[in-house]
Amino acid sequence: MTENTTPRTWDVHGMDYGPDTRGTRYRHFGEHRWVRLWGDHPIVPGRLIEDPDGGLMGWLDADQPGRGIHMVELRQLFPMQFPYGVQTEVDAGGGEPIPLRFEPLEAAESN
Repeated sequence: MTENTTPRTWDVHGMDYGPDTRGTRYRHFGEHRWVRLWGDHPIVPGRLIEDPDGGLMGWLDADQPGRGIHMVELRQLFPMQFPYGVQTEVDAGGGEPIPLRFEPLEAAESN
């Protein structure tokens, strides 16, 4: 993302773990039905926003551009998803890593 570019966004749901315990309050992002599988914490509708200073990283798959962002993880843990390294996958044309932040849109809903 360049300075004059509007950040890309993705509407998703995130699980609200309450007070910050692992670098972010919200984890497990995606469709409500899939987020619900991760536990019984409240699920919050929100938006993943491209942000160079965000604490999350996501992957935009080159083979499935319409799928949206997936494989979102804490920035520190993201490289574990790539046994040969993130840059190797980028160089092979597999996709692009995107730094993100999550912003909730409403109060948590119950499961």
